[in-house]
Formats: sequence, structure tokens, C-alpha cells
Amino acid sequence: MEIDQSKNKISSIGAVFQERKWHGTTVTALEQFAEGATFICGHNIIQHDNVFLAKAGISQAFLQKQVIDTLYLSPLFFPSKPYHRLIKDYRLVGDDFNDPIYDSQLAKQVLEDCLNAWYQLSQDMQLVVLGLLQPDPKFNGFFKLVYGNAVRIPDFFQLSQTISVLFKEVICANTDVVTLILEKPVQLAYVLVLLKAQDTGSIIPPWILFQYPDLPKVMHQLRSLDCHNLECTYCAVHNSPVAGLQRFFGYPGFRKFSPTEEIPLQQEVVEASLRGESLLAIFPTGGGKSLTFQLPALMRGEATRGLTVIISPLQALMKDQVDVLCHRFDITSAVYINGLLSPLER
Repeated sequence: MEIDQSKNKISSIGAVFQERKWHGTTVTALEQFAEGATFICGHNIIQHDNVFLAKAGISQAFLQKQVIDTLYLSPLFFPSKPYHRLIKDYRLVGDDFNDPIYDSQLAKQVLEDCLNAWYQLSQDMQLVVLGLLQPDPKFNGFFKLVYGNAVRIPDFFQLSQTISVLFKEVICANTDVVTLILEKPVQLAYVLVLLKAQDTGSIIPPWILFQYPDLPKVMHQLRSLDCHNLECTYCAVHNSPVAGLQRFFGYPGFRKFSPTEEIPLQQEVVEASLRGESLLAIFPTGGGKSLTFQLPALMRGEATRGLTVIISPLQALMKDQVDVLCHRFDITSAVYINGLLSPLER
């Protein structure tokens, strides 16, 4: 739909149904065109189109049709960069208006792509996505399209067991998955599909974070809390400071300032940072301060796709640290921004 922003009302509507196309301005004509449809699909139809249609007086019969919103489906089935979304390529030439019929065809294509992606998932992954999302009205229309009335929802025990086995290598084995299934199923689903993404630089799209602002906390709960259980294969590799030191920097252990240190001071600082504590650390010159903020930043970035901002007063030091990470340790996920860079470089 095209919305007249000055009047906050519908100015143009487009739709496609089977091989037919329709373009008009009245909700009555839209209802007549869509009379034979069981499902209504659109991109952001729940939060946008249906809201304006309801205000315009469209019937409850139309609003009660099964809704499929590709805005929520596309990051679910295409979590890797570049993100699969509705791209209005006709606007690349500078037009400021939307084409409602063409946008409808694009939404149809996104839906077809999502269906193809669904059938390419393993049975276990299908069970996880179905079990977490089918009860939610943003998603149950899609599963009704796939399964009709024959959809079968797995029980919580089966779902938690499948998640624990399927994601054994990428989440803490002692996470309370059952509580997340009960309390935050949608957030859990988005995190799990992201962890399956091939591109480790992929993140949750901003429009999903806007709808579910607590989603990073779910990621943190699954990946960042060290359970200290030696049988947990994930935490032993990804939440251990010593293992992280070896993996990122190749050092066998942290530096000790004296033989009497039971736990090296560097390690204590890194552990406190990983626990999310507020801390003040004072080291002598050349004592390894940089490592104590670089290592937690790298580990947190790997675990939660999170960004760490380091504020430093010395421009030369910023460049030197980033160069050392890149050239000595082959770590390319750090950059610096300061007055030495041109606006384009920033």
C-alpha cells in the first residue's frame, strides 16, 4: 500500500492473486478481489498494512484470513549476510514512490524463497523452528500454509532435547533451554537460526531487534555464561579465558607479575570483564593492559556477535594496536576511528 503521510491514510493499494493483478484505492474493492483467498501475504503486513486497512473500515472477514508476514520470515530462513529482503530495485533510479502491485509480486517471491528454504532444512531444524514459532500469530499462518490442519507441535521435552543435541557445539550445555522455550520462544528461534548461519559476521537485523529488544540477552544466556563444567564442550573452548588466549593469540598462559600469583592478574581482569563486571585495572607500562580488553572483546564478539568500543586518548596507539592484531595475529575484526582518517575512511 501507498500511504499519504500528510493525511495518514491509504492513497493506493495493489494486490496479486493467482494470475490476476489489481490496483485501486478502496478497501471494498480489495475485499472483492481477495474474496477467494485463504491467506493474505505481505511484507510488514501485520504492523503496517492491516493496521491501515482496519482504520479504513475493512471487514473482519478480511482481517480474520490467515496472515503471512514475510518481514519476519526472511531473517528466519536467510540469516546470513547479505540479508534476504524485499528489495525495490525500481527505486534505484530515484523514484520516491512505491509501486503497490510490483511490491506485492516481490512479497510473493520472498514467500516462495522462504518456502524453498523451509523444505531444505533438516527434519530436526524444522521441528525446532515449528515448535518455537507455530503458536505465535506472526508465524502460524506460514505453518498453516505448509501443513494445513495437519500440523503437529512437539512437546517441550522433545523440543529441548532436540535443541540440546542439534546445537551442542554452539551453546552452553547447561543453559536452561526449557525456560527460554516457554518464555522467549521467538527470540530463541532467531538466535538459533543465526548460529547456523555460514557467515559468522551475520547479526540480527535491526527491525527484528526493534520488535524483540531482549534478543541479545537470550544470545548472552546461551553463549556467554561459563558453566565451568568440564563436560560442556562449548564453554571449555569458547568461555575459557585460557582457551581464548591460546586460540586468538597463541600464548600458552597469562603473564604473572610475581611467582606468588595463584591466578595471573591479567586472567582475573579478563574473567571479570567476561562476567560483565565494572572494574578498574592498573598495570605498569608494558604489563599487558591491551590484552585484558582485547581478549574479552574478541571472545564476546565471537560468542554474541557483540560490538566492544575501546576509547583511547592516543591516536598512534589505536593504529598500532589494530596493526598488531591484523599483521601479527591475523585478527581483522578490529578497526580504529579517529581524526587521522578521512570522512570517507571513517
